[in-house]
Amino acid sequence: MTSLQEAKLLQEFERDGLTFRRESWSRHEGGGGPSCTFPPAHSTPPEPPGVNVSRIYGTLSRKLKWIIIRSFFATGLSLMLYPRNPHVSTVHANYSHHPKVLAWWFGAIADLNPMYLYEDDVRHFHSTLKEACDLHRPGLYSIFKASCDDYIYIPHRNEYRGVGGVRFGEMDSDAMRSLLLADEPDLPEESLFEFVQRLGNAFLPSFLPILNRRSSIMITDAERQWQLYAFGLAIPGIKAETIFITMPPKASWEYLSEMGEEEGTEEARLLEVLRSPRNWVCC
Repeated sequence: MTSLQEAKLLQEFERDGLTFRRESWSRHEGGGGPSCTFPPAHSTPPEPPGVNVSRIYGTLSRKLKWIIIRSFFATGLSLMLYPRNPHVSTVHANYSHHPKVLAWWFGAIADLNPMYLYEDDVRHFHSTLKEACDLHRPGLYSIFKASCDDYIYIPHRNEYRGVGGVRFGEMDSDAMRSLLLADEPDLPEESLFEFVQRLGNAFLPSFLPILNRRSSIMITDAERQWQLYAFGLAIPGIKAETIFITMPPKASWEYLSEMGEEEGTEEARLLEVLRSPRNWVCC
């Protein structure tokens, strides 16, 4: 996980002269990991992003009497990028491994959250992830996309957090069952690890062309205000700072807002997609 963190997003931006600020943190009960972000003064084109690795271990409570093996270990990589330019999509990704307790399993999610809808960007993102899925087994992408759509749905707003991506994680989910059925019978864990690495390696090819295409577009105050209003939701973490790093430095909320509801506007086009998910590439 740490090598993927160091080799991918960090090196890509540092090659452009941006230096990440790194910090190591520890968990009293066992574990810790490195966290990385840009200092605010260096956050162009993105707002300060977060790239975190966690390695957590310990002993489960004896109150869980039905569990025989009480030691546990889990590790994960999380990436959050909130571009300053609203024409560049926000993006989230998380890759995790849980090797102990009742059973081992892997988890992964990568999803795109545009503020303005560029359909070719969305197709590129989904197509790149689909190619990675198809190399493992054709047919997985559509299952993982459906799982991602379910995960990013916001019931009280009756819309989705973005235009989706791929996701699998829970052991009893259709997505995970489909993934396990695709593996070599003798080496399922090694096969899944190879697949998660392939998805991780597909992250930059799926997103960097979008960043490079849109980051130089001039923006208006109204577009920036829409971006602040539309910024996404937080993802829980272990340390308080790792929770805060998943949120953009600035966001905007407005009770009973009519932003994005004016018919024929670019904002309305995006809301239409967020409220009715599309299939962006052929299954």
